[in-house]
Amino acid sequence: MFYLWKKHKTISIYFSKPIIYFFIFFGITYGSWPARNLMYGKFIPAEELQNDKHFSADFIAYMFYIWSVKTDHNPQFDQIIHGQPVEWPKASYLHPGDSATLAELAIKCNTCGRGFSHFKASAGLIPQPIFDDNQCTKEIAETFNRLRKEQIKENPLHYYLIVPLGNLQKALFKSSLYGQKSKIVVIVSTLLFSFRTLFIILGLIGIWINRKAKLIDQQFLQLIFVYFLLWYLVLTFGYRNIEVRYFLMNDLLLLIPSSIVILNFFTKSKPNNQPSI
Repeated sequence: MFYLWKKHKTISIYFSKPIIYFFIFFGITYGSWPARNLMYGKFIPAEELQNDKHFSADFIAYMFYIWSVKTDHNPQFDQIIHGQPVEWPKASYLHPGDSATLAELAIKCNTCGRGFSHFKASAGLIPQPIFDDNQCTKEIAETFNRLRKEQIKENPLHYYLIVPLGNLQKALFKSSLYGQKSKIVVIVSTLLFSFRTLFIILGLIGIWINRKAKLIDQQFLQLIFVYFLLWYLVLTFGYRNIEVRYFLMNDLLLLIPSSIVILNFFTKSKPNNQPSI
């Protein structure tokens, strides 16, 4: 809608037949999801994470807490489900009693948290998870939620700026996979992630170069840049669960302006007696 308005400078374009057809079918395909949820008594526009298995209240509260103090949920998550001493980040210790509270929480997560028990069962650490809700799960959720609120209130610079900037760095320059991997997997994943980062940078440079080169419709590239900027900020500063797959559409769109940089490179590197591309 932004691009159409920039392109045609009139709202009448929204009432043309192709656009009307687009919104009708978009409304049917996407709208059927929240409409179905309303039939069951709740409006859910995207998804609801919490359930009665892996994403029980204890695990959800842990995830939102850990994202308030650091970028990744590991190694703390693996340490919890394996019953190991948990290395909480320095930002976790706001009060003298927080060390004991977090140590007790880790034990509860490992022994009686319903969501964590499902992850332990999936990893083959226990034969059967906890199926019924219990007081322990509620206590874990309540404590993690309290600790998160304390982070927001008493450590705002870290919560609102330091952690999101770490998320942004990870989103743009991710270079490794979680867990122990073979040497060949590490090498290949590093090369692929580096390749991704390179084309993100080339795409942004291409948008800048196109301001004068005009090789691609500038308003279309403005749309790509606005989408890139907003989506990265929303995920890194708001949602905070940073997975590269969430940025796939952004990364693919940036391939379009990256072609400008590649074209510019090959054109300039051609001998003068040969025709340009």
